[in-house]
Amino acid sequence: MKKYSLMIVILLLAACTLWAQDDPPFMHEGGRHGKLAELEKIKLIETLEMDEETTLRFFSRRTKHMEDQKKLAEERKELLLEFEEKMKNEVNITDEEYDAYFNKLIHSEEKMLENKLEFYSSLDDDNVLTSKQLAKLTVFEFTFMREIRNIMRKERKKGEDK
Repeated sequence: MKKYSLMIVILLLAACTLWAQDDPPFMHEGGRHGKLAELEKIKLIETLEMDEETTLRFFSRRTKHMEDQKKLAEERKELLLEFEEKMKNEVNITDEEYDAYFNKLIHSEEKMLENKLEFYSSLDDDNVLTSKQLAKLTVFEFTFMREIRNIMRKERKKGEDK
């Protein structure tokens, strides 16, 4: 029962974060984003209180997961851009075309969610993280992105005020 409750929480959080972000900054290498990725790693290690072996196992899986998510997000983005272009150029789009597009989009979102659930399941099933650490991870991902967005908004607003 505990696993199912955790999976439901993860599912809800994942769904919220997937819709909220297009291409999270921590997915990029180099420059400012590379520094952000390093900050995120340090904070994650501290938050999850991981030893060296766990840290290596966790980040190797997480890196693979994030690469997969980035590919899936790119596929979704291409689908959205393709249909946006189609809507601009074609006046008469049939209901069947809208339905087909919507089904492709939903399938794309489902693949992203399935990938995230597989990642979390692998961390739980292979005893990489404890249930408590998994819960901390889901909260961390939500709060870290919220904090970064808030900082970026404040910086943007500072720039506009000058």
